[in-house]
Amino acid sequence: LEIARPFIYHHGGGTWYKNREAVIEVFLKCHAQLPNLRLVLSGGNLSLRQKELLQAHNAMAAVVDCGAVSREVLEALYSSASVFHFPSWCEGFGWPPVEAQACGCPVVASNAGSLAEVLEKSAALFQPDDIAGMSEAAINLINDPLLSKSLVEKGLKNAARFTFEQMQAEYQKWVIAANSTSSY
Repeated sequence: LEIARPFIYHHGGGTWYKNREAVIEVFLKCHAQLPNLRLVLSGGNLSLRQKELLQAHNAMAAVVDCGAVSREVLEALYSSASVFHFPSWCEGFGWPPVEAQACGCPVVASNAGSLAEVLEKSAALFQPDDIAGMSEAAINLINDPLLSKSLVEKGLKNAARFTFEQMQAEYQKWVIAANSTSSY
């Protein structure tokens, strides 16, 4: 894939809780100010309703809908995006924003579900329906390289918390604690 920057990237399925409508609304708001901005999506394909919304704003030509992608393409998209946008209504953990951070991409996300705890202060966090706030954050990150660099550095530190070894150690502590309080 050869995608010109700047672009907002979103990876996630088409399920309701991924809040793809907010991704599109934020993109449209940003695209009005930055006409060369692109939107790249992977995971699930756009719904008919989402395509109609983009077509109504004459923005389909600025959208790349990748569908399912390989790990290598996913990594390349994370690494080259201007902003990773993840406005989910809820998440059990929220791997995509952490993966984006590990690849050096600044993240704009919702503070819903586990995301506030997982991302802490390493991402620009908003309510999932705060289109104006997320749009402003994305535009600021695209236009201000120092702000973007600062969030990338915070993101890299945050992503480093989630190594396999760290998760295994935490899991083992949890199992030991659970077994010590068991009344079998």
